Amino acid sequence: MRHQYRYQLFSSIIASKRYIIQIDWTSFKIIILIKLTTNGRKNLIKIPITKSLSITHRVAGNFGACKIIMRPSIEGSGVIAGGSTRIVLELAGIKNILSKQLGSNNLLNNARATVEGLSSLRSYTL
Repeated sequence: MRHQYRYQLFSSIIASKRYIIQIDWTSFKIIILIKLTTNGRKNLIKIPITKSLSITHRVAGNFGACKIIMRPSIEGSGVIAGGSTRIVLELAGIKNILSKQLGSNNLLNNARATVEGLSSLRSYTL
């Protein structure tokens, strides 16, 4: 009996300074990275960042049973986050932030909750 192995590519994150791509979970018989990057570029979100490379205001992101609370921090404090949240925040170009994961410890749901929280950020200008 022939078994077909499916490769699961955990996430496709492409980031540059203030842009981050939506996280994809896909399973392919053949991994095609080009398809992931083209699908990811369609879902770019803009993240407002302050001069101290932090977020503009306190925000929370929910996905499934996961909840991520993110707060702006002073310059020099660094990224205080755990797991996949830290990876997403560093790739987004955020250098000073405090965050807390509540609920589930699922890596994928935490990453998606982080992206949802970042997408709900607003910039307040006068």
